[in-house]
Amino acid sequence: MEKGAGVVKTAVILAAGNGSRLRRISGSLPKPLVRVAGVSLIERVMRTALKAGIESFVIVTGYESERIRAHVERIPDLCDRVTWVHNPDYHLPNGVSVLAVREVVSEDFVLLMSDHLFEPEVLSRLLRAPRRPGECLLGVDRNLSDIFDMEDATKVCLKGDRIVDIGKSLEAFDGVDTGMFVCSPQIFEALLACVTDGQGCSLTDGVRRLAQEGRMTGVDVGQAAWQDVDTPEALRQARRMLYRSTRKPTDGLISRHLNRRISIQFSKAFIALGVTPNQVSFLTLLLGLMAAWSISYGDYAHVAVAGLLFQFSSILDGSDGEVAKLRMNGSRRGEWLDTLVDCLTYLAFFIGVTVGHYQRTQSFAVLPIGFLSLAVIALTLSIMYFYLMNTGSGSLRRYVAAFTEMASDRRRHPIYRLLSRLSFTTRRDFFSFTFCIFALLNHLDWIFAAMVLGIAMVTCAVALSAGRLLRDSGVQALQEKVAIEEGERRYPGAPISTGSAGS
Repeated sequence: MEKGAGVVKTAVILAAGNGSRLRRISGSLPKPLVRVAGVSLIERVMRTALKAGIESFVIVTGYESERIRAHVERIPDLCDRVTWVHNPDYHLPNGVSVLAVREVVSEDFVLLMSDHLFEPEVLSRLLRAPRRPGECLLGVDRNLSDIFDMEDATKVCLKGDRIVDIGKSLEAFDGVDTGMFVCSPQIFEALLACVTDGQGCSLTDGVRRLAQEGRMTGVDVGQAAWQDVDTPEALRQARRMLYRSTRKPTDGLISRHLNRRISIQFSKAFIALGVTPNQVSFLTLLLGLMAAWSISYGDYAHVAVAGLLFQFSSILDGSDGEVAKLRMNGSRRGEWLDTLVDCLTYLAFFIGVTVGHYQRTQSFAVLPIGFLSLAVIALTLSIMYFYLMNTGSGSLRRYVAAFTEMASDRRRHPIYRLLSRLSFTTRRDFFSFTFCIFALLNHLDWIFAAMVLGIAMVTCAVALSAGRLLRDSGVQALQEKVAIEEGERRYPGAPISTGSAGS
């Protein structure tokens, strides 16, 4: 960021309009309180802004202001961050709502709409963009083919990264206004000048005036998703956008093409019923324990049922994360619970496989091989947990990602790269699906062999990498502690952050 443009930590949210175009499905409910995937629009905007680095909010209300305020004040971790401003002239253009905060906001601020949903990366990109003192930024989407309702969109004409014109009726344009701004107090002057000149007082009028003065810059939001929720059709599109966002780039082959398609349907039902992510995790554990109990009998009927239960447990294993993301109530504790549930499910199922294989074969060699493998994987998981505690993560994917990064170093022994390439076989989506197929084919012996081989691969990978990864995580933790202590020494009493957005 150029000198003079400070870090922005306050967001102004416009929530004053009456949302008439959404009224046929929302009824008398103010638009900011309409729920999408179990969360009101205004809460979703606030929580997304927090993830991007915003710390406090100024919310401008108008229509049904008391209901909106009462709703936010019932959310403990949000209500203390809010300064409320009421705009009695909410029936006028939205620039009047922006002007309503000029006595409250004296420094640069983020300007958001209470009905625009977006990914944190969109706002983070805007906050990181360089700007000059007095300059305003607008997030611009240049992916015109992805715009849901181009006719209703506010178009932006750019010259380089400078905005030269803006409006819904532009015939020549380069992008679309996302409704996300980083504003200086100059926006108030521009809006007041528009009123004085009789040009109106919409936010678009103010932005157009700043653009004419060369003080309005467009920031490309890239591929990150956003959606303006003005109509029932746009609301449905917003839901689809949120459901798509639950997919992860780290999803395995089976998750990507099968599990996610099923788990998201369960997640929608869980959200509608008010089921929490932790309750989904416990349901996943219950199914896993039932699978372990069933497979321990060793006969075909029980083995087949166990295979189906274990696969279903794997599918639901994605739902707890989906529900947490959609309802925006994920936590580190929930992440650890999910990981512990996964590992308890693995261990119980592997015990069941060992007992079931012994019941079927009556071979005493099965018991020492099976239980030795279980002891080894329990020790291996303990080492991985210790690494996670050092890094502050609660997900085993963190260890897998660190190992993959290490294995990508060409100077490493080929065994690292081989194990990295084969790591997909140790992912739950893959081995649960494979075990299900083996169970239906009545090959408990294949499940037992795959279990032992998979444990050997994981143990080998951890044995090769644990020392290096634990050392690196310890150094990183020490560096962060030193940085915090140095900041406290230099700036006593100031909140210290080692990586906030926009800095």
